[in-house]
Amino acid sequence: MYGTSGKKVLSRHELDPVHKATVRALQHTSRLPGATATADIPPSMTDHVTDLKIRLCSFIAELDLSFTIAHPLVTLCKKLAEDRPALAHLSVSRQHASYLLTHGISPEFKKRLSEKLKNGMFSVNIDEATDKSMDKILNVLVRFYDEDAGSVKTQHLASKKVNIANASALMLELNDVLHSYGLEWRQ
Repeated sequence: MYGTSGKKVLSRHELDPVHKATVRALQHTSRLPGATATADIPPSMTDHVTDLKIRLCSFIAELDLSFTIAHPLVTLCKKLAEDRPALAHLSVSRQHASYLLTHGISPEFKKRLSEKLKNGMFSVNIDEATDKSMDKILNVLVRFYDEDAGSVKTQHLASKKVNIANASALMLELNDVLHSYGLEWRQ
C-alpha cells in the first residue's frame, strides 16, 4: 500500500537538520530511558521544576499516599533543603523513625496538647475500629479553641487497644485516656 517511498522519506527526514536539533532537545529535556544529555542546550528552570514534580508525584504514587500530602511534602522538602550539609548526612531507618515518634516527638506533642486542653473546654469524638491484626482500637479526637492559632482545632488525643468494645468498657478506657492527660469530664 505505501510502497518503498515511505522508507525514503523517513530516511531523508532523519537526516534533516531541524529534526536532528529537535531530537537533541528532546534527548536533553526528557528523562526517558536511553536519553542522553547534550551540552549545547542547558536545561531550563522549567525543566528542573518539571523533573521535581514528576519525582514527587511518582513518590506519592509508589507509596500509595493521599494526594493531599503533595503540598505539605513540598513545604517539607523546601525546609529540609535549607540545611544542605545536614541533609547530606541525614539517614532515618524505619525503626529509628518509629523510636523517635514513640519516645521523642509523641510525648512532647502530648504534653503541649494537654497544656492547651487544661485551660478550657473541649469536645471529645471517639471511634472504635479494627486494625490489620484484628485488634479493636479506640481512637480519641478532641476539638478545642487554640488561642495560639486563634482558631478551632481538631487533634488526635490518643489511640488505645481495647479487647472488649461495649459501652461500659469504652467509657472506662476513655476515662483512663482523659486521666492520663490530667483532664476532667467537666471540661
